[in-house]
Order: sequence, then structure tokens, then C-alpha cells
Amino acid sequence: MHNIPKLILTLAVAYLLDILPQAIAVWLPFVCIRIYAGGLHAKSGISCAGVTLLLFVVAPYVLKGAVASVELLILIFIATGFLLYKYAPADTANRPILGKKKRVRLKKGSVAVNFILMITTILFIDKTLYLLVALGVSFAVTSTLPLMYKLLGRSTNNYEQYEQ
Repeated sequence: MHNIPKLILTLAVAYLLDILPQAIAVWLPFVCIRIYAGGLHAKSGISCAGVTLLLFVVAPYVLKGAVASVELLILIFIATGFLLYKYAPADTANRPILGKKKRVRLKKGSVAVNFILMITTILFIDKTLYLLVALGVSFAVTSTLPLMYKLLGRSTNNYEQYEQ
């Protein structure tokens, strides 16, 4: 529930900037991947709102009108699929992902969603949105990478302290 005001703010700003479809094209795949892959969370509501606006409003605004080829889209999805296979799911200290079966299910789910998004994007999404869909997936995958956890001083594999 605490994310609804941030979502409304983000969509309102995107609407005012006349980039609502572009913002949704970044946000929706991001959410689809995050459901399974997990990843970093901001430490405060204010920083979350700032990052949310940056990722889902500023990035699509800057990239408005940019296009990507099918080949680039496929390359990005292959790379994100590999990274998800290697690093997802990523937990946080506040929300460790407990149980090996659950982690395996989430890993498989994240890779499957990545593949489904690739196929769906190629078959049904307007080519002017390819880059934005790939960007949303890339943002979600980036939040699972150990390098991001290290850069932000966060712990990884938090489940280990509970499953020893």
C-alpha cells in the first residue's frame, strides 16, 4: 500500500510530460521481473520516490523517440536472462528468501518471465517501445546484481544466516 502514492505520482508526472505509455513500457516489465527476481530496495520512501521518478519518468523522457532493432532487443534479453539465471533471486536483509525450493522456483520464474517478455515484446509491442521494455527489464536485473549490493553497502544472500 505504501507504494501506491509513488505510483500515482510517477504516472501523474509521466502524464504531464506526455510520456505515460513510455513510462508504463518501462515500469510494467520491471514489475514483472521483480516479482520473481527480487532485488534491492531503497532505504527510505523519499529515496524510493526519487529513484522511481528517475527510472520510470526521466529515463523514458530522455529516450522518447529512440528505437531499437529486434536484434538488439534479443541480445538484451539474452544477457538479462543469463544474469537472472546467475543472480536471481536477490533478497534483502529485511526480506531474506528462505528455502532452497522457493529460491529455485523464483529463479526459474524470473528467467521464464524474461523469455515471455521477450516473445511478447517482439510479437505484440510497437517497435518504438522495444528499447523501453528492455530498459525496464534491465533496471530490474541490475537491482539483483551483487555489484549493486556492494556499491550500496548491502548484504547479499541474507537467507544464509537463517538456514545454517
